[in-house]
Formats: sequence, structure tokens, C-alpha cells
Amino acid sequence: RDHVHALSKGVPARQVMSELFGKTTGCCRGQGGSMHMFSKEHNVLGGFAFIGEGIPVAAGAAFTSKYKREVFKENCDEVTLAFFGDGTCNIGQFYECLNMAALWKLPIVFVVENNLWAIGMSHLRSTSDPQIWKKGPAFGMPGVHVDGMDVLKVREVAIEAVSRARRG
Repeated sequence: RDHVHALSKGVPARQVMSELFGKTTGCCRGQGGSMHMFSKEHNVLGGFAFIGEGIPVAAGAAFTSKYKREVFKENCDEVTLAFFGDGTCNIGQFYECLNMAALWKLPIVFVVENNLWAIGMSHLRSTSDPQIWKKGPAFGMPGVHVDGMDVLKVREVAIEAVSRARRG
């Protein structure tokens, strides 16, 4: 999942491809590979091999942004975007991080890339409510369903979500 995120954040395609081939010219010097792409320079926190590992990291990054703004009085309008699959929505870390984000009003947007498969199990067989977007309102957060193939709609929803996250 993290290849396109690295590219969209500005990591040069040559570095991304070099990373995939394990070359020292990769963004992680060939050590991250496909699953752990990271770039401090481009604010890419990395991909994670296990389900849900990235959500607490993203919540921590969002907390850091809020701390810089509120404690250090920095002019910080950073928003963290957490990308993960539908299988992640069935584990405790997902709910814990939604709770923390709502409680502390963190500048974070949770993005579920729902391919209807949680590793090897159908999404319909692994969750009590397959409409993932309905899980956010339980924490006082809006949940939005958008067709990922409609680029203009995704852009519209993303702009609104980032704006909302900045407001807390």
C-alpha cells in the first residue's frame, strides 16, 4: 500500500523503485523494501507489514503536531493521514486510536482502503458491520464512504477531511 503514498508525497520514483529492488540508492537504502518504505525528508512515516501497526504511529505523529502547536506555540498546521486496509478495522488498535484521536482532538485523517479482503478472509465474513464508514460516528467523528475510483470525489472528500482535522 505504501508505494503510491511515497510517490504522492514526493519521494522520487527512482528512489521508490530502487528500494523495491533492495538497492542502496532506495529511500531506505534498500533496507525497507516493499513493506517498510520510509522518508523523513518527505514526511512518510513508513509502511507496516502487520495489520494495524501504523495506526498508533500515525496517532503519535498527530499528537506531536498538536503538541508543537499548543505547547510550543509553533505555527503548525500539519495533519497526519493514516492509510490502512479493511482488516485493520477489526482489531483493537483501530478502536483505541479512534478513541484517542477523538478524545484529544488530534489532527488526523483515517483512510480505509477497502478491497473487501482482510488478508485471506472476505470482509463480509470478518466483521459484524461491513459498512466501515459507520464506525467513525461512534467516536463522534464523521465517516464518509467514497468510491476510490472517482478521483475528483476522493479529492473533494480529502480536502474536507484535512480541513476538519486541522480544526480538531
